[in-house]
Amino acid sequence: MVLYDTNILSSFARVGAFDLLFKLFPQHQFALPQAVHNEVTEAVRLNFKFLQSVLALIASSKILVIIPNPKEEQDLMNLPSSFGPGESEGLAICARRGAIFLSNDKSVRNYCRTHGIEVYDLQSLLRTLWKNKVASRQKVQKIVSDMERLEGIVFKNKERIFKK
Repeated sequence: MVLYDTNILSSFARVGAFDLLFKLFPQHQFALPQAVHNEVTEAVRLNFKFLQSVLALIASSKILVIIPNPKEEQDLMNLPSSFGPGESEGLAICARRGAIFLSNDKSVRNYCRTHGIEVYDLQSLLRTLWKNKVASRQKVQKIVSDMERLEGIVFKNKERIFKK
């Protein structure tokens, strides 16, 4: 299972590159925690129209919405209070179910790495897309450019994405 955090979901939805993530992890079910679903639903209500594509993927069952089970709910109590609801639910679910977490939050990535949760941030996803030949270098460069322009993302050490 691959679980999305809101930041990755938003970045790929904004630039219309969501389909590449399905191609990158073809053998996995895609999901998001209930709290992330709530954040996306609220964002659409607030007129972030580009996220409607995410709700359509949920409606078509290409992305599942996962509600934490009782043990995962207990695990939430032991997570740092600095994590938001979506991040916390995602971490608890990933830890219990062995899922991959997609998050661009540095503290979340650090937590994952110290707790044995497989995690990809935005730069590693973009790098893996072209290294695994899911998208050409030019396509990934366009995605990076679009994310910078549309999302206001600043890629530090952008050359690492394209390092051979």
